[in-house]
Amino acid sequence: MSAYLLRRILQIAPTLVLITLLVFGLLQVTGGDPIAIMLGPSATNELIEQVRHELELDQPAYVRYPRWLWRVMHGDLGKSIRTRRPVAHMILARVQTTVTLAVSATLFSVLVGVTTGVYAAARRGAPASYAVGVAAIVGASVPNYFLALVLMVILGVQLRLVPIAAFSIDVLREPQALVNLIMPTIALGAGYTALLSRITRASVLEVLGQDYVRSARAKGLAELVVIGRHVLRNALLPVVTQVAINAVYLLGGSVLIETIFALSGIGSLLVESIIARDLPIVQGITLVVGLLFILANLLTDLLYSLLDPRIRYA
Repeated sequence: MSAYLLRRILQIAPTLVLITLLVFGLLQVTGGDPIAIMLGPSATNELIEQVRHELELDQPAYVRYPRWLWRVMHGDLGKSIRTRRPVAHMILARVQTTVTLAVSATLFSVLVGVTTGVYAAARRGAPASYAVGVAAIVGASVPNYFLALVLMVILGVQLRLVPIAAFSIDVLREPQALVNLIMPTIALGAGYTALLSRITRASVLEVLGQDYVRSARAKGLAELVVIGRHVLRNALLPVVTQVAINAVYLLGGSVLIETIFALSGIGSLLVESIIARDLPIVQGITLVVGLLFILANLLTDLLYSLLDPRIRYA
């Protein structure tokens, strides 16, 4: 296990370099001049060229990329073209909002998705099981932005149970902001909840057909004990994989939800930076999300060995 862990850690650096190289290359072929966008239409050509030279944007891409990568290796993500603030500070200022939303949506999807999936598998053939299946299909089919708008109309406008715009979801400093998390959490996590429900149901059904489950039932064990002790642990491996993948996608895929509910997270920062062609911020956010994705996959592999002792990594 230690040798496997060491190999996976050593793979992180080249993977991140490849991610940054792809993003840097894609941004170079897109249109738009970040300096002209920043200075506005009234800026003269002389001023644009002066600022471009100060920011080293007049250098070719094959010169700028190694310099930027060298600074990143020393913990410097550069400065924003628009604000001239350090990129790392701008990301840290907004990452708490995105992480809070992603964690909330992940917990919601796990609690609801796994519970309904296990219930649908245990009650296979019952009307409630079909209802769970239909709800999962609907939940996976409805776009999160459309669901967000529906929730705003019903819960925010008609029933007035929650505020339409969340603005703040800092539940650690403001516990009353917990109510602001309700609609963004449901809107962002509904699709992943439906996916987890279907994966859990299929996995549990497969395990329920195993011989050791029939033996446990033959011993007279209660159905709740059979499912909780013998079925769930063996059925959780594909669920854990999906939860880890979902968590990272939720972290990087909250762009529309943050925009709709007026949340200042890294998703909205990424959209603003792409529109303004603020390359350092786009590259910094991509690097952070890529690192989180790699760490999530590593954590998933380690959890495999804890859930199933038969799994060993050479």
